[in-house]
Amino acid sequence: MAYEARLIAPFDNSGLKKWYKPWITGITAFPQISDAYARRGVVRKREGFRLLAPLPAGDKPVQGLKNWIDPATLGERLLAFSLTKSYLFDDGTQSFLDVTFRPDATPFSFSNGPNDYFWASNYAGSLWVTNNLSADHINYWNVTNNWTQYQPIVSVAPGPVNVTLDACLIILPYKGRLVALNTTENGNKFPNRARWTTRGTPYIANDATHKPAPGYGIDVNAWRSDIINQGGFLDADTSQRIVSAEIVKDILIVTFQRSTWRLTYTGSEIQPFFWERLNTQYGCESTYSNIAFDDAALFFSRYAWIGSDTNSVARIDLDIPDDSFSVEGTDVNISGLNKIQGIRDFYRNFAYWTFIPENSSTCTQIYAYNYIDKSWTIYNPQQTVNGENVPLTINCFGAYRNTAGDFIWSSLGAPNNKWTNYNSPNATWQVFGSGANEDFPYITGGDLNGNVYFMFEFYQAPTSDNDTNFNFSITTKRFNPYFEQGLKCKLAYLDLYITALPYGEITIYHYIDDQKEPVTIKTAELYSRGVINISSITPGNPTTIVTVSDHGLQNNQLALLDNIVGTIGNSLNNQSFVSTVVDNVTFTIPLDTTNLTYITAGFLYNQDLSELFPTGDTQYTRVYLGASAHMHQLQFSLSDGQLADPVKGAAQFELQGFVIWTKPMGRIRG
Repeated sequence: MAYEARLIAPFDNSGLKKWYKPWITGITAFPQISDAYARRGVVRKREGFRLLAPLPAGDKPVQGLKNWIDPATLGERLLAFSLTKSYLFDDGTQSFLDVTFRPDATPFSFSNGPNDYFWASNYAGSLWVTNNLSADHINYWNVTNNWTQYQPIVSVAPGPVNVTLDACLIILPYKGRLVALNTTENGNKFPNRARWTTRGTPYIANDATHKPAPGYGIDVNAWRSDIINQGGFLDADTSQRIVSAEIVKDILIVTFQRSTWRLTYTGSEIQPFFWERLNTQYGCESTYSNIAFDDAALFFSRYAWIGSDTNSVARIDLDIPDDSFSVEGTDVNISGLNKIQGIRDFYRNFAYWTFIPENSSTCTQIYAYNYIDKSWTIYNPQQTVNGENVPLTINCFGAYRNTAGDFIWSSLGAPNNKWTNYNSPNATWQVFGSGANEDFPYITGGDLNGNVYFMFEFYQAPTSDNDTNFNFSITTKRFNPYFEQGLKCKLAYLDLYITALPYGEITIYHYIDDQKEPVTIKTAELYSRGVINISSITPGNPTTIVTVSDHGLQNNQLALLDNIVGTIGNSLNNQSFVSTVVDNVTFTIPLDTTNLTYITAGFLYNQDLSELFPTGDTQYTRVYLGASAHMHQLQFSLSDGQLADPVKGAAQFELQGFVIWTKPMGRIRG
C-alpha cells in the first residue's frame, strides 16, 4: 500500500491542551508546549526580552510598574517602584530617576515587604497609589508636586478622635468619584467595604479658572460619610474580603475570595451605590491579576482563571483545568498570591500572568493566553548566571510607550543595521517591527534583581532573553490514523512547512508507543543554504580564510563554516564565528588554530544580506523517520549544542504546518 499524506494545519484553537489524554486530544493540539505559542494558525517560538534600564544604585526588587498620565499632554510616563522607592523613567537619558520626595523635596521611603505591591489609578491629574499599609497611607503623585501623603477624615467622632481612612487595598475612579475598596480606618480593617468621595474631585478649586487641579489643597470633607451629599460607604453582606477589581463597560466588577460582585450605581446622591452578587463560587485570590477587556475582566485564583462580564462569571482555563491548583499560598493571608500579576498585550492579542510553579515561592513562569483563539502556553524566562541558563523571576508587569520618536539610522547600533543592507525592493521600514514606531505600547517586566525589560517584542534581539538563548519545546498529540481499525502505523517521513529563517536549525525527537526515549533524533534546517567555496585557510591567531568568490560578509557578521577536512575541521565545522573583513574575498575569525592542519578547505554558508531579516518566505523540509508503532509522537526543540550556538540558539522558528506520510501495518497486539 502506498503512503498516505495527511496535513496537520492550521494551528488555530490549539495551544496547550490538558483536558484529555494526549492520544484523545485534537490533531493540532499540544499536550506540551513551552516557550512557543499558537497564533493566527501557525506555531512560533516566543519572542524574548531586552533590558530597558535597571533601577538606580542596585535597588531591588522591582515591585511595581505604573503609568502616570500627564494631563497637559495626555502622554504616559513610566514609574517603577522598589520596596521603598519610586523612580520616573527619563526618555532622554533612558534611565530611572528617584522621585520619592514630598512636595517640600523631603525624601521618604515606602514600607513594603516582599509580598506588598502597589495599586495605582490616574485621577484628577495625579497618580493615586496604595500599598494597603497604614504606615504609608494613600499617596498621590504628579511631576510638579511629588508625592503627597493622604489620610482623609471619613467621619467626625463624638469624642476627641476623628475617623480617618488610613489605607486601602484598591483605589480607583468610578462614576465621578474616587472609590476605595478593602479599607483600614483608624486601625480597624473593613475588608468587605467600599468607600467613596463626593462627586467631582478631592482637590479644592481655588484658582482663577475655578477648575480643580493637583496641588491646590484638599477638600477635607470629600470623604465624609457623616455629611449628606459628601462621601459614603457600604459593606457587602459577605465575610469574604475584597481581593481585586476592574471596570467593564462602566460597571465596577469586584472580586472577593470566593465570589464576584458588582458595585452598581443608583444615580442617587444619598446612596449612590449598592452591592449585587454575580457568582457565589468563583472569585479571585491575586489582587494584581486583573486584566480588563472590552466586555469582560479576567482574574486568577487557585480555583481557576475566570472571566467576568457585567452579568456572569465563568472559567476560561478548561484547557488547563488543574494548573491553577498547583499554586501554594505562602501564608494564611494568601499574600504570596499577590505575586501573580497580569497584563494585556494588545499587539499580539495575548494576556500574560506571572506564575508560581509548584514547590516554588517565586514567579519563574509566565502563563500566556491567546484570547482570540482561547489557547494557552507557558513561558520560562531565562538569565545567564556563571555561564549557566537559570530561571529569571519576572516580579511584575507594566507598560511603556516609546516617546523618543521614530527610530533613525544612527539610533540602530547592530553591525548589520546599515542602509546598504536594506537597499533592495524587499527591504522596507517594517523589517524593524512595529516597535520602531513612536508611541508603540511596549509590555515591560520587572525582576527581583532590579531590572526593567521590554518583553516579547520584535525589535532588536527578540529571540533571546537579554542575550541569553532559550530553548522551546512543542510536542504533538500521540497519533495513529489507523488506530480505530486496530492497526499499527508506519510513519515514513515528515514534511515540515516552515518559515525560512537564516541559519536556523531544530531537532525533531520521534517517540513511539509508551517509550520514554526517542526512537529517532533528526535535525532540520530552517533555510535554504547558499554555498561559497573556500580556496585557502591560514591557521594562526586569528585564523585567515580566503574564499573563491565574494564572501558578502560585513564586519562582525557571523560566518558559518563546514565541510573542512583535517584537524582544523574539528574546530571550525558547523560553527559560527564573528568575522573581520579584510577584503571582499578575505576575512579572519577570532580563533587560534596554530599548528592545526587541513586537507580540504570546505565552504562558507552565506546568503543575500537582504535575507538577514526574513520576509516570510516558506519552504518544505523533509525529515525521514521510518518507524512502525501503535502510537507516534513528535517533539520539536533545540539540542544542547544548537542552544549553545550563537546563531542557531537565537534563530526564530515558525511552523506553518506539517504533513505526515503513513501507511497501515500489522494488527496491534497486547
